Amino acid sequence: MSNCSDETPYSEEVFKDATPIRIAVYTIAPILAFFTTLIFIDSTVYVFEMIPNKSRRNKTIWVLLIYPTFTMCSVLALYIPRASLICKFASSIILAIAMYQFLKLMMDYYGGRQAMLTILQDSRISLNTLPVLCCFVCLPKGPLTERKLRILRRLVMQVGIVCPIVYFITCILWIDDKYNPGVLDPKEPFIYLSTASITSTIIAMQALSIVFMASRKPLVKYNITAKYITVQNALLFGNVQSIALNMLAAYEVIPCREPYPNRSRAEVIHNFLIVVEFFVLGLMARIFFRRRQGNLEQLIDSTMEKAEIDLDEKDIDMCMTKENMEEEHVVKAGYLNGIDNKALDESDVITTNGNTVTTKC
Repeated sequence: MSNCSDETPYSEEVFKDATPIRIAVYTIAPILAFFTTLIFIDSTVYVFEMIPNKSRRNKTIWVLLIYPTFTMCSVLALYIPRASLICKFASSIILAIAMYQFLKLMMDYYGGRQAMLTILQDSRISLNTLPVLCCFVCLPKGPLTERKLRILRRLVMQVGIVCPIVYFITCILWIDDKYNPGVLDPKEPFIYLSTASITSTIIAMQALSIVFMASRKPLVKYNITAKYITVQNALLFGNVQSIALNMLAAYEVIPCREPYPNRSRAEVIHNFLIVVEFFVLGLMARIFFRRRQGNLEQLIDSTMEKAEIDLDEKDIDMCMTKENMEEEHVVKAGYLNGIDNKALDESDVITTNGNTVTTKC
C-alpha cells in the first residue's frame, strides 16, 4: 500500500514494521481495557450484593456498562482498523441505553416519577443550561410538570434511536465505498450524518442537563453532580470527539504516517484516547456509584406512602363499618318499636333502649 493512500489498513499491516510508539500504544490500550473491565466486574458484584432494590441495581449496572464497552470496542478497532465503524455502532447503542437509564436512575432517587414531580412542583426550573440554551438568558422559568418531564424523557430517548441509525447507515455507505469521513462537501454524506449525530447528542445532553440542574440541590447527598459528569463526558467523548478528529484529518492537520492514511490515523488517535478517557471515567464511576450511601434510600419512600394510603383506607373502612352498624341498630330499634303487638309471640322478648319488645323467631 502506498504512503498516504485513502485505503484503511488491514490488521496484519498494523504490526508490520511497528515503531516503538505504535508498540507502546498497542500494549497500553489492552492493559487499560483489562483494568476497566475488572473495575466494572468488581462494581457489578458489589451492586448485586449491597443494593437490594432490583430496579435501582439494574439502572446502575447499565450506567457502569458504558466504560468497559467503549474501551473494549476501541481496543478492537485499534487492532482491526476496518472494524472501527462497527465498533462505534455497538458502543453507541450501549451509550444511548445507559443515558436513558441514568435519567430513570435520577427519578428513582426521588422515589419515582410522581415523587419527583411532588418535590419539584414548587421549584422554578431553568431552561438556559449548558451546552446550548445557556446563551438564551431570556428563557422563562417554570415548575416541572408531568408534560415537561415526559418531553425531556423523550428528548433523552431519541439519541438511542438516532445515533445507532446514523452509524448503521454510515457502515452501509462505507462498505459501498460511498463514505469519506471528514470531507465537508455538500455531495458527501459525512456532513449530513455528522450533523444528525451531533444534533441528536446535543439535544440529549441539553435535556439531561435541565433535569440535572433541577435535581442538583434535592439530590446533593446522592453525589449527583459527580455521577452526571461521568455520563456527560462519556457522551461527549463517544460522539463528538471522533467527528472533530476526522475533520482535522480531512484538512491534513493530522498527517498521514505509514501504514495509516490521515483518516485512519485520526481513528487510531480517537480510539486510544477513548481507552484512556474511559479508564479514568470508569474509576470515577466506581467511586461514586459503587457505594451504599445514596443507593439504599429515596427522598420519598414509595413503600411508606403506599402503607400510609392503605392505613388511611382501612381507617375509612372501619369508620364506615361503625356508622353502618349504628344506623342498622337504630333502624332495627325503630322497626321493632313499631311492630303490632298482636302479631308477636309472647314467648320471645328483647330489650331495646330500655324498652321490652317481644319478637317472633
